[in-house]
Amino acid sequence: MNDKNISPSQIVYNHIKAGRKIEAIKILREETGLSLKEAKIFVEKLEKKSSSKISGDVSAAVLEELKKGSKIQAIKKYREEMGAGLKDSKEIIEKIIEENPEVKNQMNEVNKGLRKKAFIYALIAGLIFILLFYFL
Repeated sequence: MNDKNISPSQIVYNHIKAGRKIEAIKILREETGLSLKEAKIFVEKLEKKSSSKISGDVSAAVLEELKKGSKIQAIKKYREEMGAGLKDSKEIIEKIIEENPEVKNQMNEVNKGLRKKAFIYALIAGLIFILLFYFL
């Protein structure tokens, strides 16, 4: 098998990026006529290459959601763009967060601010409850 003569379609790449290896192998076999073993080896090579570039393949909209600290929205956007499943999308977004210290630090700062706000709101609600209980 000569890898240089095989040019998989964008559909194969999208399945690999989304973590759907079996679908990628099936489509590659249909497109190229490779045997199961050859297609599996080829897809695994593509998988290794794409996993190192994964954060570069994410759209600006997904990265923007991550920088806002909105992991759930980033997962939703990734799913919409790539057609990936929930589990695969979550794993990829978490991998992007771990691989990009800038995004990780930004998310930590946003979450730290949200925790402070939540604590203040809980404290105010507790004080209101105590006052209501005391005066009623």
